[in-house]
Amino acid sequence: SDLDAELSDETAQEVSPWLPGELVAVEPWLSSSEAPGSEGICFDGAGRMLVTLNRGDVIRVEADGSIETLATIEPAAGENVAGLAGVIWHPDWQVVVAQFTGGRLVQISEDGDVQVLVEDMAGGPNAFVVDDEGRLLVSLSEATQVVRLTQGAQGSAPEIEVLAEGIPYANGMAWSGDKQTLYVNQTLPGSAIWKMALQGEPLYVPELLSDDALLASADGLIMTPDGALVVASFARGRLVVYDLKLSAPRVLSDEPTAVLMGVASLAFGSGTAFDARCLYTTNLMKGGVGKLCL
Repeated sequence: SDLDAELSDETAQEVSPWLPGELVAVEPWLSSSEAPGSEGICFDGAGRMLVTLNRGDVIRVEADGSIETLATIEPAAGENVAGLAGVIWHPDWQVVVAQFTGGRLVQISEDGDVQVLVEDMAGGPNAFVVDDEGRLLVSLSEATQVVRLTQGAQGSAPEIEVLAEGIPYANGMAWSGDKQTLYVNQTLPGSAIWKMALQGEPLYVPELLSDDALLASADGLIMTPDGALVVASFARGRLVVYDLKLSAPRVLSDEPTAVLMGVASLAFGSGTAFDARCLYTTNLMKGGVGKLCL
């Protein structure tokens, strides 16, 4: 098949030992009616799944699939839709949600209380990671930047500094195992993975890692425990592995008409209830949450 032709014999033989060498299927776990327009995904400090729905809901999911709405975030002033994007759990700020439409970061407490953490964050806040010092990194897609938030004094707004700029439509991010290198997806135009060695002081200079055609519409990004990147290809309906040892991508799961068309964010299970070898996927286009156990 055309897909088989894209995979070299060398890549098929020398794959990440943590990931299967053959194509695998992502199975539906939550339905589109349970999680319509799902975008961001993470796990909280108690090991429960958190999923943002583009329309404005943040849902909390137990391992048995039971769902509760943690909070509903209203559209920003002058906007018709909430436009939620990424979500992350932070030990100090608890749940933080990127409101792409309207440019806000929103903080949600364990009890579902909502307050705006950052107002007027121009540039389309999208995805998150946290560094070793507990500082929050945010990709600003329209501003082509990655910024870092440091918690301010009690009651004051976080301090924001630009870490890097010039990454077109910066989107999903992932750390290397030692958190010394940050990988960032470029979604449009074309697609690519960029990397930055976080040494010294900003501004850091992004370096192009790969712009292979397999990465089309690269959205979510995650690192496996043994150092391979998994990329969500939104427009192709694929999960693509970029093995850093081989410096080459390969397709992990290819289901453009099924669960993956519109795949957005990725998260490995966490805590005692969600297996850490299971990868969960959201889907902005089709909705629902997919599950792939490795």
